[in-house]
Amino acid sequence: MNLNASDFGTIHIEVCSKCNLACVHCYRTINEYESKNKYIEIDLFKKIIDEIDCIKSKKVLQMHGIGEPTMHPSFFELLDYANKSKKFSCIFITTNLLAAAPERYELFFENGLTFINVSVDSLSLNTINKTRKGTDPEKMLVNIERITQNFHNRIQITSVVGFDNFKELDNLAKLFIDLKIKTWVIQPLIDWESFDGSKIRNNLNVLNSIKKLKEKYKDNINILTELAGKDEQQHNKCKMPFDILHINVQGFVMPCCMYWDHNQINFGNVADKSIYAAWNSEDFSKFRSRFYEEQPNICLNCEAY
Repeated sequence: MNLNASDFGTIHIEVCSKCNLACVHCYRTINEYESKNKYIEIDLFKKIIDEIDCIKSKKVLQMHGIGEPTMHPSFFELLDYANKSKKFSCIFITTNLLAAAPERYELFFENGLTFINVSVDSLSLNTINKTRKGTDPEKMLVNIERITQNFHNRIQITSVVGFDNFKELDNLAKLFIDLKIKTWVIQPLIDWESFDGSKIRNNLNVLNSIKKLKEKYKDNINILTELAGKDEQQHNKCKMPFDILHINVQGFVMPCCMYWDHNQINFGNVADKSIYAAWNSEDFSKFRSRFYEEQPNICLNCEAY
């Protein structure tokens, strides 16, 4: 596989590691670490954008990590700078839709944000208290309804599926269809206390529920699954270290979107070197060269590998 820096088509920048929720299984909730509860420095963000080479083609920009990106006090300034650079074919975020008013999102759309990916696992308070603590389901639903009135083609939903909520998926499907949501991404729950998603992805009740859901609503909503029915022999599929440049809130280059704590692993900091020097560093190149020969320890039990 070609390891040239010019190969990455997406740049994933963690702009904010603060969050208004406390998701039970989230790495951020469970652990204390150096890059937690921080905002990316504006000058660092601009340096990263300035260094991006898009001569061959424009890039995709993801402006989120472990945290709620709209909590950055200068989020609009960051978005505006990225948009005006004309280097991106798509700019998007993952959000819980609770930290900013709906009109703020509408303003984001008008100033360069291509779409938002909204995290919705359940609308039941009982389930929410077991999964995404702090979620106000009524407020979230009102905000989704408000945005979909004028921007239904700019919003997609992501649901993390585990034992606590898989039985609610059918009701969620009906709701999303009523709201004219076009795309719904379903992901496996990974419990960061054990970093083990195998129990979820191999549970027949969960898997069968997802498969039946896709078939039942295939003509009504595009359901994308990163979970159900993967052939156990299909390994070596993850391309994140090859295709996406991940940078955490403090400027450290990370291997993928699962890790944002640079004390676990990192490949240098773009605050003191160029993004391409970090991307093509000896350490990162070695990591990629052995990636498919032997599963790295940090990738054990990861559904994406």
